[in-house]
Amino acid sequence: LIRIVAQTLALSGAIRANGGLVDTGGSASGGSGGGIRIDVGTISGNGTISANGTPGGGTSGGGGGGGRIAIFYQNATGFNFANVSTFGVTGPNATNAGAGTVFLQGPSRETGELIADNNNLAAPSLSTPIGASTSTLTLSNFRVRRGARAKLDSTLNLAGTLEITGAEFAAGNRILADT
Repeated sequence: LIRIVAQTLALSGAIRANGGLVDTGGSASGGSGGGIRIDVGTISGNGTISANGTPGGGTSGGGGGGGRIAIFYQNATGFNFANVSTFGVTGPNATNAGAGTVFLQGPSRETGELIADNNNLAAPSLSTPIGASTSTLTLSNFRVRRGARAKLDSTLNLAGTLEITGAEFAAGNRILADT
């Protein structure tokens, strides 16, 4: 788990909570990504932030799933959120792991934006669970894309966009969305 609280974060390197490496001679599955929470006034730079899974070991291990990243900010004019990832990976036995999630909250995303993106790796069906059946999730935007397969158990209330692109999405409750 990584937690950063700062007025300014000028990121030119990498912040990583990726899964751990597995002995290549074994048969263990890969490590899942960890968690990262960043609370900043301003985030800038061309660096990367990742909580990706890692491949398993030997010939029979599965891939590790993506982790969770949350970034709360006031100004991100100099940062590209495409450099933030929580991807699952393929294991040696060709078992793909599910995507993690990225949560972004700032001035253009007042109630937050949740993203499940698996970098075009088709994950197992409904491998990214989100929410609880007894809760309501309120977001500015919710995006499931590029091979992610998410299952939402909460009622979803969106002020903005629901985007499902090259992905699978199942909802167990109501979805209220503007777009």
